[in-house]
Amino acid sequence: MSFGETPITIIGNLASDPELKFTDTDEQAPDHAQKWPSPDEAYANAPHLVAETAMLTVTAADPETELDREWYLRHAAILDRVALHIACFDDEPGAETAAEDAEATAVILLDLDQAPRDYDPRAYVRQQYALWLTQQDVSLAPSHS
Repeated sequence: MSFGETPITIIGNLASDPELKFTDTDEQAPDHAQKWPSPDEAYANAPHLVAETAMLTVTAADPETELDREWYLRHAAILDRVALHIACFDDEPGAETAAEDAEATAVILLDLDQAPRDYDPRAYVRQQYALWLTQQDVSLAPSHS
């Protein structure tokens, strides 16, 4: 991030100039693989994990609400963020499980979107979340978590 740029500016640029913000997550990626935002780029303005989790829990608990793509995207993003936080602690119990849960949930989003299965599922979630976030109310306080 250069002087004067805010995370909002960077995330806002994702949709308009992907070449500046996306990086490959796997050097072995096929030639047709997409460019992906880093976790820091994707989640720079994400709501705090507690607020995001509460919203998804309330939505899922309402028997009259049909869970839509947005819900699955946000759920996959939460699990990705949790797995990233736990991964910082190599010997933390549950780190492997968190990563597996994040991956499995990301695959559900890939399937829901009918995206190619050779995409990196968690990177796909980050890309889609970053793009979705650019269309949301930016007055939400970012969590930096």
